[in-house]
Amino acid sequence: MNKVAPKIGIFWIYNNTVIARNEVLDNVVSDSLMLYDTDFEHAVEWEKNNVYLPRFPELFHTDYQEINRGRVIYSAKKAIFHIYADRAIVMNNNHHQLVYCAFNLQEKNCAWHRDPHYRTFTA
Repeated sequence: MNKVAPKIGIFWIYNNTVIARNEVLDNVVSDSLMLYDTDFEHAVEWEKNNVYLPRFPELFHTDYQEINRGRVIYSAKKAIFHIYADRAIVMNNNHHQLVYCAFNLQEKNCAWHRDPHYRTFTA
C-alpha cells in the first residue's frame, strides 16, 4: 500500500471546498529552525495567478482577504504540522477535515492556531 505524501502550503475555503497551492513536504528544504514552509503568497496566488479558476469564476472580482484562508507548515523538531488560519476555519471541525484531505494530513499530527494575519476582511 502506497502512503500518500503530506503537503504544506496555503489555502482558502470557499463553498466547503479547499482552494490550495501546496507542495509535497519532501520537496521542500527546511530553514535553520527545522521549519518547512513554502514561498507561496496568498496575494500573488489569488490576484496574479487566479488560483480559484476555472472552478470558481464568480470569485474573479474578490480580494484574497475576503475568503477564509490559512497556511500549513511543518516543524521537524516536533514532528507536527502547524495550521494557521482565520478563526472561522479553526473553530470548524468540517473545515479541519477538508484541510486534512487536501494536504494529505493525519489529524493526530496537526495543531490548529488562530492567527490574526489570516483574518478575513470584506470589501
